[in-house]
Amino acid sequence: MTKKLASKITNELLEESHIKEHKLNADEFSDSWKGRIFVFNPEKSDIAQKLKLKNKGEFAIKSR
Repeated sequence: MTKKLASKITNELLEESHIKEHKLNADEFSDSWKGRIFVFNPEKSDIAQKLKLKNKGEFAIKSR
């Protein structure tokens, strides 16, 4: 299992390998995060709206 990192900007969780493959800036991701939420339909999800999530995916609830 690959380690997941949280975006410091969007809190989106991505695997380390995905970040490297897509040549994303590793400095914008943190391995210090807590909690996890899966959003399947952000338009209908009250939690996604409270967290201001616009996309579906896996997100950290808190990251540093």
